[in-house]
Amino acid sequence: VIVTGRRWEAIQKVVEECNILSPNSVENEAFGIAADITKIDKIKNLVGTVLERFGRLDILINCAGGGTFDGIHDDQLVKKIEKMMNLNLRSVVAFTQAALPHLEASKGNIVNIVSQYATRPVSSNNNHDFFENTEKKCKQSMF
Repeated sequence: VIVTGRRWEAIQKVVEECNILSPNSVENEAFGIAADITKIDKIKNLVGTVLERFGRLDILINCAGGGTFDGIHDDQLVKKIEKMMNLNLRSVVAFTQAALPHLEASKGNIVNIVSQYATRPVSSNNNHDFFENTEKKCKQSMF
């Protein structure tokens, strides 16, 4: 198991829990890698690390996500939406592309985990529900 994320402390906590729960933790110890998955080269490096360490890839779990909760009057809204799309959609597509040949070879699986906000409106005084829900509803429906 390779655990990745942005915050090293959180990654290490999950790695420790995996190693405690795994009956084969000595042979297949989990380890963590901090990475910005909005960067394509980091995604390719992560897939390469899995292949180098384990020789195969059996499952890809896409569960990173985040959003902005600002309104249409925010001067930085377009920039924030771009950042949100890079994290919520582009990273999923890039990970899937990088992993797919290896998952096909191992007859592996892809699991996409989406926020509950992908299926219900976000309450807001900023009247931005359209932006938030449109992005999240379409982000993984094509997969």
